[in-house]
Formats: sequence, structure tokens, C-alpha cells
Amino acid sequence: MEELIFTGKTVEAALESAADALGVGTDKVRFEVLEEGKKGLFGSKDAKIKILASSKVERVKTFMEEIVKNFPLDEVEVSVTEDEQALKIELSGENASYLIGRRGDTLNALQYLAGLVANNGEEKYSRVSLNINGYREKREKTLESLASRLGKQVLRSGRSVTLEPMAPYERRIIHATVQKIEGISSSSIGEEPNRKVVISSDNPRQRREGRRDGRRRGERTHSAPRNNEDSLIKDDFLTSSSTIEGLKREKELREAAFPLYGKVELD
Repeated sequence: MEELIFTGKTVEAALESAADALGVGTDKVRFEVLEEGKKGLFGSKDAKIKILASSKVERVKTFMEEIVKNFPLDEVEVSVTEDEQALKIELSGENASYLIGRRGDTLNALQYLAGLVANNGEEKYSRVSLNINGYREKREKTLESLASRLGKQVLRSGRSVTLEPMAPYERRIIHATVQKIEGISSSSIGEEPNRKVVISSDNPRQRREGRRDGRRRGERTHSAPRNNEDSLIKDDFLTSSSTIEGLKREKELREAAFPLYGKVELD
């Protein structure tokens, strides 16, 4: 990492310059004093400090604390740990749930940004995982239930099902669950971020020509049952609400009308 040196008339002035450049508070900057500022009859000499490289854990923890602070969200605890597999971030507290977003969209965005912060200037890449109030575990169970239900539907009907776009880790959960059901398989189609999972039967049912069931040819899309209140939920609370009151209302609506998954396409 490039060595960062800052100067000022005093150590305090140099520290403030460093904090401004790094976008953090002065209490978050780790530094070493190279030269003290001096004043004398024959001129003055600026103070000089060197910024000490912080660890990935420190950088990410500082980043997430700033996110929480700037929302602002009270009583949210930030925990960051590192092992051989990944850098794990845990946010806990009642208000932390406002950072999840619809179907984890905001959580995934924050995880991506935290990954950039962690790996900036580093030779060794570290995978970053962000979890908020156990959301990942709850979401995994929801997706497993969805994959199991749709898989059995495909097995009975012989018709493939295409799910809505999902994040890579969510698609992996679907694939892993489908593999446990004999007679069906799954694959992914499309390009990120609109990549989808298709669940197919190993013995697809042949369509009969001239079938008349009240549908026009080509109309194959069906929506899963949805709670009427789901239409009240915004896709991204960051654009629909900028106040804590709005976030609370968003959370109430989501808890009252959170569908298992929005739409599937039957082939």
C-alpha cells in the first residue's frame, strides 16, 4: 500500500488533513509522528505524520460504523471477525433490520462495498460476508422451502419453472436443494444481475398440438399468489424513504406482506 504522509503547522493540523483525506474522524486515524512542528527565530518547520496501514478488520469495522452513524440508526452493534475463509460482519440490534432492504438488496449492496474497503490495496483477496440479525439463515430456509415446493411441482407437471433473478449465493441454495430431489435438475440462464434459475424435469411432458384451454399460444407466465399489501412495498427503501419514521413504516409493510418469492414462469 502506498505510504501516506501528511503535514501541517502542528501535529493536530496534519492529523485533521489526514482525516479529511481519508473520510473518517480524527479518532479513527492511526498514525506515527515523523516530525514535530517547530517555530523559531529563523523560520518554522511543519509537523509531519505517517498514516499507519490499518488491518482489514479495522477498516471494515470503521466503514460499517460510519454507515450506521450516518443513517442514523441507534443501538446497532457492529462486529467484524476474520478467519481463513472470510471476513465476517455481523450487525445486530432492532434498528439494524432497516439495512436489509427488500429481499436483501441493500444488505448485498453494503456487502459489496465492504468488500471493496477490505481489499483495497491488498495483495491477498478476502471474501466478505455481511449478516444482519440472522437474515442470511432465515433467507436460506425460505429459499430451500421455495426450491423444494417448486421442485415437487415440476416433478408432478413435467413443466419447467423459471424463477426471478437472484444473487449468486441465493442461486447456489436453489441448486443445492434441487439436487436432493430425484427426477429434476436446475440450471442458470441470463447475465448478471438478471441471472435466473430454471428448474426442469428429467422427463419433460410433451405438449399436445391444438390444445385449447382458454390461453393464447405463447402466454406462459403465471404469478405466484401475492399478498395484496405487497404492492405497498417499495423496491428500495433508500429511494422511498430518508427518515427513520419512513424506514419503520417500510419494515412494518415488509413484515406484513413479504412474499416467498414474487414470480415464476412455467414452460
